Amino acid sequence: MDYLCYCVEGKGSKAFDIAKSFCFTQPQAAHLLLQKITDTTIAYLKERWKKGCLPFKV
Repeated sequence: MDYLCYCVEGKGSKAFDIAKSFCFTQPQAAHLLLQKITDTTIAYLKERWKKGCLPFKV
C-alpha cells in the first residue's frame, strides 16, 4: 500500500485517504497500478536472489 500511496499522493500517508479514494473511484486504474507494482517488485526480488542476496525483507 505504501508504494501505491507514493504513486498516487506523491508522499507517504498514515491513513491512505487519497490512495483509498483512488482505489474506490478508479478501480481499473488502481488494479493496473497495483499489478505493475507487484510485477516490478517480483522482478526486483528475483534479480536480488540471483545476485546472492538470500535474506531480504519484504
